[in-house]
Amino acid sequence: MVSNKSNWLLKLVDEKHYNDFIEKGEIFFGDVKRYQDIEREELNKGIGDKNDSHVSFSKQDLLDINISLAVKYGDKDITLLNDDIAELDGESLGYTPNASIFCSIKILLSDLLEKKKFKSDINQSNLFDDNYRKKVVLITDKNELLRRIEKSAYEKGDLDYNDVTYKKDLQNYLRPKLIKSFADNKLLSKFNKEVVFSKDLYFSNQRETRFAIFRKNVKNKVIFNVVDDNMVDVSTNQNYEDIKIYVGNISDITVTFDSIDSFLERVKLVIPK
Repeated sequence: MVSNKSNWLLKLVDEKHYNDFIEKGEIFFGDVKRYQDIEREELNKGIGDKNDSHVSFSKQDLLDINISLAVKYGDKDITLLNDDIAELDGESLGYTPNASIFCSIKILLSDLLEKKKFKSDINQSNLFDDNYRKKVVLITDKNELLRRIEKSAYEKGDLDYNDVTYKKDLQNYLRPKLIKSFADNKLLSKFNKEVVFSKDLYFSNQRETRFAIFRKNVKNKVIFNVVDDNMVDVSTNQNYEDIKIYVGNISDITVTFDSIDSFLERVKLVIPK
């Protein structure tokens, strides 16, 4: 059987950042909380996702766990014991790992045979913003890009790379795994990767491949955000921990197009006879 995988990725790059992306290899890893807030505050469900790398749960999920929790509320860390958790009436809890992500679009060989479907999926993904014109950049060697990112990112944290998995009813799937992980740092580290590389089935048209940096955290306690019943973060800390790295000129592993249409018109799959 012939593999459907390719070594290509697509990256949609704002025109104002395009030269730095190509000439300097400026790779922007956005704090996952930034993308949560894009949907919550700007109501942009596409580029934004309020549940990106986030799991919500209730106090009842925690009351049987005999551990203390460090809850991030504004700029304060508050340690909660079971008795404290029981008094959190009317509030939910949410967990987000300390991670920053660089997102791209995965291309399969079948996409070059089914161009109409590929174009439809990308157009329905809501990844284009009318306020910010974008260049469509084809990355022709994702393994080489990964090698260059690894070389530059090692001081920032632990780098991981994978395709995003899309699941129906994702929150209910992840919640019991999170609760089980609270008492075991090894399980929590594994869970952090799963939640960052998982999204709800609603976003499956995005066909996303992610590079993620899990930022090193000097605290040993699990950090949460306290949110209200509508899953709106009520903390006052709006600082994002974005990461920029520079991998050098990447023109040797990229080809630029003005639009998805231009990409699909110019790129063809040739099958040897």
